[in-house]
Amino acid sequence: MDPLAVAALAVGVVLIAAAAFVLGRRMKAKAAPEDARRLEEYDFYPFVVNPDGHVEFDAAMFSESVDYLLRNRNPRAARELIVIGEQNLVRDTFPTQALNEYKRLYAS
Repeated sequence: MDPLAVAALAVGVVLIAAAAFVLGRRMKAKAAPEDARRLEEYDFYPFVVNPDGHVEFDAAMFSESVDYLLRNRNPRAARELIVIGEQNLVRDTFPTQALNEYKRLYAS
């Protein structure tokens, strides 16, 4: 095979790979949710500092977080909230209505 043809083929492969990379990045940016903030960036982050300076789980703020994330799609914050819920035994301690809302978020 002619060295010039090999060089042209190599350049063509590189250009196609670069175009695929740019196209993939654009498609990923369009598919990303509008709100991709972390849970801690919201006002209803479900932990508070008590008067003694200790961090405590706040069930009311957790429920507010669940309600918000059911209405406003943010998969990242929802996953973070689910981890917090599982670590704080929400399934064992929440009343029925709040637990049902949490299960809806968990399933989505």
